[in-house]
Amino acid sequence: MVKIYPFSALHPPSMDGDIVPSVPYDVISREAAKKVIGVNPFSFLRVTRPDAELTELRPSDPAMYESARCNFQRLISEGHLVRDGEPFYYVYKIFQNGKIFYGLCSSLSVDDYIANRIRKHELTTYDKEEDRTRHIRALKAHAGPVVLVFRDNPGIHPILTTAANNFSSLLVRSNQPDGSIHEIYTLNSLLNSELTEKFSQIDSLYIADGHHRAKSAVNVALEQRINGERGEEGQRFLGVLFPDTGIDVYAYHRLIADIGKRTPDGFLMELSSHFEIVPYKGQVNNLSVIPPLTNSDNYHVFHLYIKSFWYECRRLKDQGADRISGLDVSVIQSVVFEGMLGITDPRGDQRLRYIGGVHPLIVLEKAVDNGEFILGFAMQPIKVSDVIGISDDGDIMPPKSTWFEPKLLCGLIIHTF
Repeated sequence: MVKIYPFSALHPPSMDGDIVPSVPYDVISREAAKKVIGVNPFSFLRVTRPDAELTELRPSDPAMYESARCNFQRLISEGHLVRDGEPFYYVYKIFQNGKIFYGLCSSLSVDDYIANRIRKHELTTYDKEEDRTRHIRALKAHAGPVVLVFRDNPGIHPILTTAANNFSSLLVRSNQPDGSIHEIYTLNSLLNSELTEKFSQIDSLYIADGHHRAKSAVNVALEQRINGERGEEGQRFLGVLFPDTGIDVYAYHRLIADIGKRTPDGFLMELSSHFEIVPYKGQVNNLSVIPPLTNSDNYHVFHLYIKSFWYECRRLKDQGADRISGLDVSVIQSVVFEGMLGITDPRGDQRLRYIGGVHPLIVLEKAVDNGEFILGFAMQPIKVSDVIGISDDGDIMPPKSTWFEPKLLCGLIIHTF
């Protein structure tokens, strides 16, 4: 059974809700972060992306983390971050693209992560893990929440929605340039025992977004144990928990820069020996997911953009395949990228680029039409139930299988130790 804990959050005062919080550090480039900081010197990107200002230093330079720590402390000392006087559970509410999302914000036990009650579906890479470990260690804080999903068997979602609208107080609101609105509410302390009890009935939580942040928090907690530092908050990390019906999953689309000596027509001809290929008529550039022409329950389906035209590629599913090999992303990797193009390292091959599936497909079209890439593949999203099932099996999904929404802000709510 999982454990959740209320905590005394650090957050911007209400008047700074629009200027301090920032997008997650890993969804913005250094150049874009530098532009944001140039306009807004109070942006939390000065804490999460010190490399945007210290461009002359290598990413792993200790000065990077010292700069992050100093910028963090400056926000606190100047009153741009304030601390609650008592521990709370919080509701994180997001208005985005006509939808409302509700998550419960709490601290979580690193022991639940170690015991696999907090489950993973993605591998971490050493360099990113080491970077966030050093960042957390320098700040003594978890500045970006880990997004987790739970099976909502005990009916927690109605409690959150009712509480946010009736039994809570708005702590801070952040209006973002993309039109989304992020709000943090403190929950009435009378709900603490009920929520703690409800989550004690849940066997597992599932990391949707933030595998590196979670693993790095565990690394720091274990270091503290070795060093004899016994503070309870150091053995916990920041999470926002969403019901499995209260989060959206998108695909990652793929772009290919080099198809070898093949012509585009030759590539299509070769691809047709592995998939049934049908022209896809109509405009799709305002969509982020292309509705399949065929029943996708029985077929692997993805869409190819080449020579300014879309095609639907489909192939009957192997009913004997396991969960991993039965994914569309596994099939396109093994048949197309490895089998046809020799791309065996989907994380590092420079011929392959990814676009988060929440973005409209016009982004993919432009990348091909301007000649930067030769072709693009638009993928279908994976179901949340498949992500949970793969995590329960102890398996790891292929790289860039899922893009979860909503994305939570950094610096809106912070857990310190």
